[in-house]
Amino acid sequence: MTTSILETAAAVLLVVALVAVAMAVRFRGAARRQTRRTEQLVQQHQATVTAEQSRVRHLAEQQQAVEDALAYLAGAGLSEVGAAALESEEAREVELVMPPPLVGTTAARRIEELVTRHTDLMRSLREEVRAAADRTAEERVARAHNDARDATRAAVLTFATALVSLGAELAEEISTGVRVHQDDEAYATLMGIDHTSQQMLRVAQGYMVLAGGTLGRRLPATSFTDIARAAMGRVQGYERVRTQELDQGVVPRAVEALVHTLAILLDNAVRYSPPTAYAEVSFRTGHNGVTVIIDDAGLQMSQEQLDRARAILTGKEPVDIHALGAYPQTGFRVASLLAARYGFRVDLDAPNLFGGTRALVFVPSALLTAVPDDVPTAHQPYPARSYGGQSPEPAGQAAQQAGQSAPGGTTASGLTRRRRRVPAQTAAPLPEPQEVRPGRPDIAAAWVDGSRRGRLTDSESASSKGDS
Repeated sequence: MTTSILETAAAVLLVVALVAVAMAVRFRGAARRQTRRTEQLVQQHQATVTAEQSRVRHLAEQQQAVEDALAYLAGAGLSEVGAAALESEEAREVELVMPPPLVGTTAARRIEELVTRHTDLMRSLREEVRAAADRTAEERVARAHNDARDATRAAVLTFATALVSLGAELAEEISTGVRVHQDDEAYATLMGIDHTSQQMLRVAQGYMVLAGGTLGRRLPATSFTDIARAAMGRVQGYERVRTQELDQGVVPRAVEALVHTLAILLDNAVRYSPPTAYAEVSFRTGHNGVTVIIDDAGLQMSQEQLDRARAILTGKEPVDIHALGAYPQTGFRVASLLAARYGFRVDLDAPNLFGGTRALVFVPSALLTAVPDDVPTAHQPYPARSYGGQSPEPAGQAAQQAGQSAPGGTTASGLTRRRRRVPAQTAAPLPEPQEVRPGRPDIAAAWVDGSRRGRLTDSESASSKGDS
């Protein structure tokens, strides 16, 4: 029994030992696993700490880089970026080198946006400064141009006025000579001098108009007949002008301007016509006014010349005294200024029935009036004299007419006016203008009376017809 107990006890002890060994083995494995787990956790913790430390260091580096970049931009950086933007004519981005810690970061993008806005602002300021500088320069140039133009106008006006004044004195001397020297030869010589002086003086008066001056004194109401004849008196080759008659009058303030304008157009027509051709002056009366028509058979204006002349005459091409060039073409410009100032219109057309050029001057009803009976007219001429070989009457007949004439006052410039002692005849109004044939004594004398009524057109020196 004892043996059984001992065997049982030994078996129990053996089982217990086995269990203890098994438990020991199990706990040892668990301990080892726990140790490994602990080691793993420690390693993970160490890796996390290392990563966190690295991240902190990187953030610190980024923070330092941002502070350095901001310090750079706050110092010389923005100035350098702005200077680069101002030097660059192209609207391109100014490159900014970022520190390595900032590359690709939000802070870098923000800094780049700041730099971009700054460069855009600097470029905008540059454009505004340039625009202001350009405006200032343009204003200075405009002021200098205006000052130069005003000075030129003043100088031209002073010179032209002095020349016209001398011409008036010359006219007085010629008037005295006409009164003193009664023979035909002296009379013809004095009239030739007067005619030449009028052609010289019309240049000066034309420049007076271009420089902003006026034509001079105001003449009385005058008929279209006398206006046309007065214009003939200012043209070289007046004997090649044929004109109709029209008793309709023009108001005093516009007479001289119309005479001057017609003289410009007649000079242009005669100058560019063959020596055997005539310039025809006719009148057309309408409901709204009277149109003076001048036809020539000379050189026909090209379309380009016609368009430019119309642009000048209508005022579409402004008159600038500085833009006249070395060889000024002033005739149409003077006519344009006179037309705008006094209210009539001037136009051109080509070709006309004669293959030449037609000039038209429309005088509106506001400039028309009746001519008083007591106003001397240009068809009360000087005695017909053998002047320039133009008078068709014999010298004896002219001398007889001169002997029958008596002083009849003076012309507009002071020349002695001689009138025939012939009873005045009253004629009924004519339904149509009458044509005056060349070579008649009153045509030969027309320029004498007309040249004294005003002053000058320009002598246009041009290489082509259009604005002589």
